Amino acid sequence: MIVTLPQYRPDTRIEADLCVIGAGPAGIAVAREFLDGDLRVLVVESGGVKPRPKDQVLNKGRSVGAAFRGLEEGRVRAFGGTTWAWAGQCVAQEPEAFGPRSWVPGSGWPIGPQHLKAYSRLAADFFGISSQEDADDPWSAAGVKPPGVDERHLTVGASLFADPLSAGRAHLDAFRRSHSVTTLLEATVTRLLLTRSGRSVGEAEVSTLDGDRRRINARAFVLCCGGIENARLLLLSGDLELRLGALGGYFQDHLLARVARLQPLDRPLLHDQFALLRKGGRTRMPRLSLSANQQREHAVLACHAYVGWDPPASGPALRSLLSPSETLGGRARSLATLAGDVPELVSAAARYRRGLSSAPRRGPMWLDVRAEQAPDPWSRVTLGRDPDPLGLPEATVDWRLGDQARRTMRAMVDVVGAELRRLDLAVTEPMEWLDDPHSWSSHVTDAFHHMGTTRMSEDARTGVVDASCKVHGLANVFVAGSSVFPAAGAANPTLTLVALAIRLADHLKASMTRR
Repeated sequence: MIVTLPQYRPDTRIEADLCVIGAGPAGIAVAREFLDGDLRVLVVESGGVKPRPKDQVLNKGRSVGAAFRGLEEGRVRAFGGTTWAWAGQCVAQEPEAFGPRSWVPGSGWPIGPQHLKAYSRLAADFFGISSQEDADDPWSAAGVKPPGVDERHLTVGASLFADPLSAGRAHLDAFRRSHSVTTLLEATVTRLLLTRSGRSVGEAEVSTLDGDRRRINARAFVLCCGGIENARLLLLSGDLELRLGALGGYFQDHLLARVARLQPLDRPLLHDQFALLRKGGRTRMPRLSLSANQQREHAVLACHAYVGWDPPASGPALRSLLSPSETLGGRARSLATLAGDVPELVSAAARYRRGLSSAPRRGPMWLDVRAEQAPDPWSRVTLGRDPDPLGLPEATVDWRLGDQARRTMRAMVDVVGAELRRLDLAVTEPMEWLDDPHSWSSHVTDAFHHMGTTRMSEDARTGVVDASCKVHGLANVFVAGSSVFPAAGAANPTLTLVALAIRLADHLKASMTRR
């Protein structure tokens, strides 16, 4: 069942066994496990079924550290959450990201990859993909040999893309039909109300955009609001900041940057080995990963690299020609472009039949990276001075990068460059800013992967939630999402956070049924 908060009378006290706050991929993954159960589950979502500009105003805040886009651009309030802005890339977390690394302060999870193995398969099912698809060799189907890199230095893989709709909107009808799970839209949780003992939460206060407030009473609460809002909501709820020193701290994102120019030595093979691969209706993107051995040797972080190039000019021209809204003059220009680029069209058609993305015979090529950020207690989310439309303090993000991230990207360029040269594929020319420890951060951007602000730890001195994702010192409050990641690794977080959410749902089903 799906309802909106204005449908409830102002004096209504809403009752549930379990209250899931947020209907992004984490919240949907938790609640989906209760769709046919006996527990009364309430999913509370700040936005509507689809994104609306008036809801996104609540994402405004202040950035006081490195330039950070994700505060507003990287968050969506609607059923499906930020998957409305998600490309669908699914990457399994590397095993080494879970372990402590002596050269990375704050690294190490209290759980290991073995605790998520079964749930990773369920997370793949959640997105409508097979957990084995990422392990398949997508190059052979296209008649291409995988990049023959030395695995002591680099590992090679191919990121699998799910349909972005699969993360939320594909589950909407099931939530509409459910009698045990009620989805409450247009309802922003403004604070959690602690019981007199301060050891649990009795109620949550929830508000419409107009400021009409209601109360939700539940036996347990799960925060699934994202890496910024999970921390902000806990900071708005009593004295938790005094009890949990790490709350809001260790904020991490992935760093995206173009780090090198490539001078091809064998352009056709370079194109073939690093083109987008399409097989069985799925898209895969080849990636190179810095090996655990190289991370240790250079005392750097995890990093992924991608070879890129601009599509042939004939591609946009063909799309323009086929567009029903194109003008007569535009069609004429597109026809002229296509007439002068027949060899590119023939090549693109042949590559399409092989399952490879198009590749121009000339033009620039480059190396892009996605790099891990080291956990830093001073990189954090705090409450700001300016109020949001509901009168609550906006979030302030102090994103601090650390020079280890720059050294990671520099090491990645060196290792990839040596391998591409050894394989007679390309000569690598690093970007000059990689060697500037003062201004390098102006050349990177965030990836909208908000992690670490309610980090998982063995005790309250070093984190916010325990290995079961329960908030330290609170008996009935849990957190799901990438905010619980102690260290990020280089993998996109979505597949892992959904695996953690399904694991948490199993824990809640067992414990709440016993009670």
